Amino acid sequence: MYSVRIKVNTVYPWKSAFVKYPDKKIHYYHNEIDSKKSALIFYHGFSDNGLCWDRIGSKFANEYQIYLIDARGHGKSSDPMGDLKYKDLVQDVYDFCDKQHLDDVVLIGHSMGGVVAAMAVTNQNTIRGSVLEDPAFPTNIMNTANLKARQVSSAMHKHRQTPKPKEQYQKKIQRIRPKWDEQDIQGAAEASSQFSLHYPLRNGRVLFSAPRWKQLVPKLTKPVLLLTSSRGLLTCKDGHNFQQLNPLVRWKHFEKVGHNIRREAFSGYYRVVNEFLDSLKI
Repeated sequence: MYSVRIKVNTVYPWKSAFVKYPDKKIHYYHNEIDSKKSALIFYHGFSDNGLCWDRIGSKFANEYQIYLIDARGHGKSSDPMGDLKYKDLVQDVYDFCDKQHLDDVVLIGHSMGGVVAAMAVTNQNTIRGSVLEDPAFPTNIMNTANLKARQVSSAMHKHRQTPKPKEQYQKKIQRIRPKWDEQDIQGAAEASSQFSLHYPLRNGRVLFSAPRWKQLVPKLTKPVLLLTSSRGLLTCKDGHNFQQLNPLVRWKHFEKVGHNIRREAFSGYYRVVNEFLDSLKI
Protein backbone atom coordinates (compact mmCIF):
# COMPACT_ATOMS: atom_id res chain seq x y z
CA MET A 1 0.00 0.00 0.00
CA TYR A 2 1.20 3.50 -0.78
CA SER A 3 -0.44 6.92 -0.56
CA VAL A 4 -0.42 9.92 -2.86
CA ARG A 5 -1.64 13.46 -2.35
CA ILE A 6 -4.94 14.00 -4.16
CA LYS A 7 -5.23 16.68 -6.84
CA VAL A 8 -8.90 17.68 -6.48
CA ASN A 9 -9.92 20.71 -4.44
CA THR A 10 -10.85 19.65 -0.90
CA VAL A 11 -11.22 21.24 2.54
CA TYR A 12 -8.55 18.94 3.99
CA PRO A 13 -5.37 17.74 2.18
CA TRP A 14 -6.30 14.04 2.13
CA LYS A 15 -4.04 11.35 0.79
CA SER A 16 -5.30 8.66 -1.57
CA ALA A 17 -4.52 4.93 -1.31
CA PHE A 18 -5.75 1.43 -2.17
CA VAL A 19 -5.92 -1.85 -0.31
CA LYS A 20 -5.88 -4.88 -2.58
CA TYR A 21 -7.30 -8.35 -2.07
CA PRO A 22 -7.49 -11.34 -4.42
CA ASP A 23 -11.08 -10.52 -5.39
CA LYS A 24 -11.40 -6.75 -4.86
CA LYS A 25 -9.63 -3.41 -4.64
CA ILE A 26 -10.80 -0.80 -2.14
CA HIS A 27 -9.85 2.84 -2.54
CA TYR A 28 -9.88 5.30 0.33
CA TYR A 29 -8.76 8.76 1.44
CA HIS A 30 -7.02 9.35 4.76
CA ASN A 31 -5.18 11.83 6.94
CA GLU A 32 -1.68 11.43 8.34
CA ILE A 33 -1.80 11.26 12.12
CA ASP A 34 -0.57 9.16 15.04
CA SER A 35 -1.65 5.56 14.38
CA LYS A 36 -2.32 5.13 18.11
CA LYS A 37 -5.31 7.46 17.86
CA SER A 38 -8.83 6.03 17.47
CA ALA A 39 -10.19 5.75 13.94
CA LEU A 40 -13.32 7.04 12.22
CA ILE A 41 -14.41 5.22 9.06
CA PHE A 42 -16.88 7.16 6.92
CA TYR A 43 -19.07 5.13 4.55
CA HIS A 44 -21.05 7.02 1.92
CA GLY A 45 -24.49 6.58 0.37
CA PHE A 46 -25.46 5.13 -3.00
CA SER A 47 -23.83 6.95 -5.97
CA ASP A 48 -21.58 9.05 -3.68
CA ASN A 49 -17.89 8.44 -2.90
CA GLY A 50 -15.48 8.85 -0.01
CA LEU A 51 -14.80 12.52 -0.69
CA CYS A 52 -18.47 13.31 -0.09
CA TRP A 53 -17.36 13.24 3.57
CA ASP A 54 -14.59 15.80 3.00
CA ARG A 55 -16.19 18.72 4.84
CA ILE A 56 -17.34 16.85 7.94
CA GLY A 57 -14.29 14.57 7.97
CA SER A 58 -12.00 17.60 8.07
CA LYS A 59 -13.61 18.64 11.39
CA PHE A 60 -12.28 15.49 13.04
CA ALA A 61 -8.97 15.17 11.16
CA ASN A 62 -6.79 16.54 13.97
CA GLU A 63 -8.23 14.20 16.61
CA TYR A 64 -8.72 10.84 14.88
CA GLN A 65 -7.37 8.63 12.15
CA ILE A 66 -9.81 9.32 9.31
CA TYR A 67 -10.69 6.90 6.50
CA LEU A 68 -13.10 7.97 3.75
CA ILE A 69 -13.84 4.75 1.88
CA ASP A 70 -15.10 4.37 -1.69
CA ALA A 71 -17.59 1.50 -1.55
CA ARG A 72 -17.23 -1.20 -4.18
CA GLY A 73 -18.95 -0.13 -7.39
CA HIS A 74 -18.27 3.52 -6.49
CA GLY A 75 -15.44 6.02 -6.71
CA LYS A 76 -12.11 4.40 -7.52
CA SER A 77 -12.87 1.04 -5.91
CA SER A 78 -13.38 -2.06 -8.03
CA ASP A 79 -16.74 -3.38 -9.19
CA PRO A 80 -18.17 -6.49 -7.54
CA MET A 81 -17.99 -9.78 -9.43
CA GLY A 82 -21.80 -10.07 -9.44
CA ASP A 83 -24.75 -8.37 -7.74
CA LEU A 84 -23.67 -6.20 -4.81
CA LYS A 85 -25.25 -7.04 -1.43
CA TYR A 86 -25.03 -5.33 1.93
CA LYS A 87 -23.35 -8.31 3.53
CA ASP A 88 -20.51 -7.88 1.01
CA LEU A 89 -20.06 -4.22 1.98
CA VAL A 90 -20.03 -5.12 5.68
CA GLN A 91 -17.35 -7.72 5.01
CA ASP A 92 -15.38 -5.06 3.14
CA VAL A 93 -15.37 -2.94 6.31
CA TYR A 94 -14.18 -5.87 8.44
CA ASP A 95 -11.47 -6.70 5.91
CA PHE A 96 -10.37 -3.07 5.78
CA CYS A 97 -10.04 -2.88 9.56
CA ASP A 98 -7.96 -6.06 9.56
CA LYS A 99 -5.72 -4.82 6.76
CA GLN A 100 -5.15 -1.46 8.47
CA HIS A 101 -4.74 -3.07 11.92
CA LEU A 102 -7.53 -0.91 13.35
CA ASP A 103 -8.80 -2.00 16.75
CA ASP A 104 -10.62 1.10 18.01
CA VAL A 105 -13.08 2.25 15.34
CA VAL A 106 -16.34 4.15 15.00
CA LEU A 107 -18.19 3.67 11.71
CA ILE A 108 -20.17 6.64 10.36
CA GLY A 109 -22.52 5.93 7.47
CA HIS A 110 -25.13 7.73 5.38
CA SER A 111 -28.09 6.07 3.61
CA MET A 112 -26.59 2.91 2.07
CA GLY A 113 -23.60 3.45 4.34
CA GLY A 114 -25.94 3.80 7.30
CA VAL A 115 -27.26 0.30 6.74
CA VAL A 116 -23.66 -0.97 6.53
CA ALA A 117 -22.83 0.85 9.78
CA ALA A 118 -25.78 -0.77 11.53
CA MET A 119 -25.08 -4.29 10.28
CA ALA A 120 -21.41 -3.96 11.22
CA VAL A 121 -22.17 -3.66 14.95
CA THR A 122 -24.31 -6.79 15.26
CA ASN A 123 -21.17 -8.80 16.02
CA GLN A 124 -18.48 -8.45 18.65
CA ASN A 125 -15.55 -6.88 16.78
CA THR A 126 -13.22 -3.89 16.84
CA ILE A 127 -15.97 -1.42 15.90
CA ARG A 128 -16.87 0.52 19.05
CA GLY A 129 -20.03 2.15 17.75
CA SER A 130 -21.84 3.50 14.69
CA VAL A 131 -23.55 6.66 13.47
CA LEU A 132 -26.50 6.07 11.12
CA GLU A 133 -27.41 9.12 9.03
CA ASP A 134 -30.91 8.37 7.70
CA PRO A 135 -30.06 4.73 6.89
CA ALA A 136 -31.75 3.34 3.77
CA PHE A 137 -33.82 0.60 5.37
CA PRO A 138 -37.00 -0.38 3.46
CA THR A 139 -39.50 0.26 6.26
CA ASN A 140 -42.90 0.59 4.61
CA ILE A 141 -44.60 0.79 1.22
CA MET A 142 -43.84 4.47 0.69
CA ASN A 143 -40.27 4.11 1.85
CA THR A 144 -39.70 1.07 -0.35
CA ALA A 145 -41.15 3.00 -3.31
CA ASN A 146 -38.71 5.83 -2.54
CA LEU A 147 -35.79 3.39 -2.58
CA LYS A 148 -37.02 1.89 -5.83
CA ALA A 149 -37.17 5.35 -7.37
CA ARG A 150 -33.56 5.94 -6.29
CA GLN A 151 -32.48 2.65 -7.80
CA VAL A 152 -34.30 3.31 -11.06
CA SER A 153 -32.91 6.85 -11.21
CA SER A 154 -29.44 5.34 -11.16
CA ALA A 155 -30.13 4.35 -14.77
CA MET A 156 -29.53 8.02 -15.53
CA HIS A 157 -25.88 7.28 -14.75
CA LYS A 158 -25.47 4.96 -17.70
CA HIS A 159 -22.30 2.92 -17.74
CA ARG A 160 -19.68 4.85 -19.68
CA GLN A 161 -16.10 4.28 -20.73
CA THR A 162 -15.53 8.02 -20.40
CA PRO A 163 -17.65 10.02 -17.90
CA LYS A 164 -19.43 13.24 -18.66
CA PRO A 165 -17.54 16.35 -17.58
CA LYS A 166 -17.86 17.00 -13.87
CA GLU A 167 -19.29 20.45 -14.66
CA GLN A 168 -22.44 18.92 -16.15
CA TYR A 169 -23.17 17.07 -12.92
CA GLN A 170 -22.27 20.14 -10.89
CA LYS A 171 -24.81 22.34 -12.66
CA LYS A 172 -27.54 19.77 -12.12
CA ILE A 173 -26.80 19.43 -8.41
CA GLN A 174 -26.66 23.22 -7.98
CA ARG A 175 -30.12 23.41 -9.55
CA ILE A 176 -31.78 20.77 -7.37
CA ARG A 177 -29.74 21.40 -4.16
CA PRO A 178 -29.33 25.21 -4.12
CA LYS A 179 -28.77 25.37 -0.33
CA TRP A 180 -25.85 22.96 -0.27
CA ASP A 181 -22.37 24.24 0.46
CA GLU A 182 -20.28 24.63 -2.70
CA GLN A 183 -17.76 22.07 -1.41
CA ASP A 184 -20.52 19.48 -1.01
CA ILE A 185 -21.79 20.21 -4.52
CA GLN A 186 -18.32 19.73 -6.00
CA GLY A 187 -17.87 16.49 -4.09
CA ALA A 188 -21.21 15.09 -5.23
CA ALA A 189 -20.45 16.06 -8.85
CA GLU A 190 -17.10 14.28 -8.74
CA ALA A 191 -18.80 11.21 -7.23
CA SER A 192 -21.46 11.15 -9.96
CA SER A 193 -18.83 11.40 -12.66
CA GLN A 194 -16.92 8.45 -11.17
CA PHE A 195 -20.09 6.44 -10.55
CA SER A 196 -20.94 6.37 -14.25
CA LEU A 197 -17.73 4.40 -14.88
CA HIS A 198 -19.18 1.51 -12.90
CA TYR A 199 -22.45 -0.38 -13.49
CA PRO A 200 -25.01 1.88 -11.74
CA LEU A 201 -28.21 -0.01 -12.47
CA ARG A 202 -26.78 -3.39 -11.49
CA ASN A 203 -25.06 -2.03 -8.38
CA GLY A 204 -28.32 -0.34 -7.36
CA ARG A 205 -29.72 -3.73 -6.42
CA VAL A 206 -27.79 -3.47 -3.17
CA LEU A 207 -30.56 -1.22 -1.83
CA PHE A 208 -32.96 -4.17 -1.71
CA SER A 209 -30.66 -6.57 0.12
CA ALA A 210 -31.05 -4.71 3.42
CA PRO A 211 -32.48 -6.58 6.40
CA ARG A 212 -35.63 -5.27 8.05
CA TRP A 213 -34.52 -2.99 10.84
CA LYS A 214 -37.09 -4.41 13.27
CA GLN A 215 -35.16 -7.68 13.11
CA LEU A 216 -31.73 -6.03 13.02
CA VAL A 217 -31.94 -3.42 15.79
CA PRO A 218 -32.36 -5.89 18.70
CA LYS A 219 -29.09 -7.52 17.55
CA LEU A 220 -26.98 -4.33 17.86
CA THR A 221 -24.17 -4.95 20.35
CA LYS A 222 -22.52 -1.50 20.39
CA PRO A 223 -23.76 2.08 20.96
CA VAL A 224 -25.49 3.55 17.92
CA LEU A 225 -26.46 7.13 17.13
CA LEU A 226 -29.46 7.28 14.79
CA LEU A 227 -30.04 10.53 12.90
CA THR A 228 -33.42 11.11 11.23
CA SER A 229 -35.02 14.10 9.54
CA SER A 230 -38.46 15.47 8.74
CA ARG A 231 -37.97 14.93 5.00
CA GLY A 232 -35.81 11.82 5.17
CA LEU A 233 -36.46 8.10 4.77
CA LEU A 234 -37.04 7.26 8.44
CA THR A 235 -39.73 8.93 10.51
CA CYS A 236 -39.99 10.12 14.13
CA LYS A 237 -42.01 7.00 14.86
CA ASP A 238 -39.19 4.88 13.47
CA GLY A 239 -36.73 6.70 15.73
CA HIS A 240 -38.83 5.97 18.82
CA ASN A 241 -39.16 2.33 17.79
CA PHE A 242 -35.40 1.97 17.34
CA GLN A 243 -34.91 3.08 20.95
CA GLN A 244 -37.64 0.80 22.26
CA LEU A 245 -36.05 -2.19 20.55
CA ASN A 246 -32.54 -1.60 21.90
CA PRO A 247 -31.33 0.61 24.80
CA LEU A 248 -27.97 1.06 23.02
CA VAL A 249 -29.64 3.33 20.44
CA ARG A 250 -29.43 7.10 20.86
CA TRP A 251 -31.54 9.22 18.56
CA LYS A 252 -31.57 12.77 17.23
CA HIS A 253 -34.24 14.14 14.88
CA PHE A 254 -33.68 17.15 12.60
CA GLU A 255 -36.59 19.32 11.45
CA LYS A 256 -36.82 20.97 8.01
CA VAL A 257 -34.00 18.80 6.70
CA GLY A 258 -33.93 16.12 4.01
CA HIS A 259 -32.13 12.84 3.50
CA ASN A 260 -28.68 14.50 3.37
CA ILE A 261 -28.62 15.68 6.97
CA ARG A 262 -24.94 16.66 7.20
CA ARG A 263 -25.18 18.64 3.97
CA GLU A 264 -28.27 20.55 5.09
CA ALA A 265 -27.67 20.91 8.85
CA PHE A 266 -23.89 20.81 9.03
CA SER A 267 -23.36 22.52 12.41
CA GLY A 268 -26.05 20.50 14.18
CA TYR A 269 -24.79 17.29 12.64
CA TYR A 270 -21.22 17.96 13.76
CA ARG A 271 -22.33 18.84 17.29
CA VAL A 272 -24.38 15.69 17.93
CA VAL A 273 -21.81 13.37 16.33
CA ASN A 274 -19.00 14.97 18.32
CA GLU A 275 -20.99 14.56 21.54
CA PHE A 276 -21.60 10.91 20.70
CA LEU A 277 -17.88 10.31 20.08
CA ASP A 278 -17.01 12.03 23.36
CA SER A 279 -19.46 9.78 25.20
CA LEU A 280 -17.69 6.69 23.83
CA LYS A 281 -14.42 7.95 25.31
CA ILE A 282 -12.41 6.78 22.33
